[in-house]
Amino acid sequence: MRVVDGAGQPIDAWYWERSFDVNLDFCVWTLEVDGLQVAPFVQHRYGHGLLRAAGMGETEWRRWFRRVFSANEARERLTGMERGRNLAATLAPKLSEGGGEVGEALANLWDQYARVMGERKRWERMLPNVRIWEELIPFRDTVPPPLRILLVGYLAPVELLLPPSSALVGFTQDWLQAEAYRSGITGLAAGLTEEVENPG
Repeated sequence: MRVVDGAGQPIDAWYWERSFDVNLDFCVWTLEVDGLQVAPFVQHRYGHGLLRAAGMGETEWRRWFRRVFSANEARERLTGMERGRNLAATLAPKLSEGGGEVGEALANLWDQYARVMGERKRWERMLPNVRIWEELIPFRDTVPPPLRILLVGYLAPVELLLPPSSALVGFTQDWLQAEAYRSGITGLAAGLTEEVENPG
């Protein structure tokens, strides 16, 4: 995890962190409730199809997801007060292309999502508290800090690498065991290293 001094600044320039990301989880949740499948999120089957009917397909979802991810990354670089002011403007529903029917559908879905968000993030609190700093040392020269493990509540184990230093992880029962959790984090770091060293 991140090691900080009394002022909250990292003692070591390289660190890793794990968090449940509401905006990215919302993006994934919309696939589940709509039924739209976008690899690697293909384990769900049926949905109401409202986003597809409004004009969101795989390409549009990927572009939206990438904008949400980029906005989140930019917000992480802000200070505390700046981050708070930036949050409302970068909520996932507000970052869809062109508004219109898709934007309206996302705004309505956001209200529904708020009621299930707590349950979807519950698995983060169940993860073991283990030290894996030493295992991550081999990746420090390749993966720029921080290594971010972004948790979402997808219904099946799934991983999505977001080079150079982030990885999205859906609910993984195995990770509730310390050794599997440790190997999972190091595996993601190794995957990002491979992507950075061999882009494309």
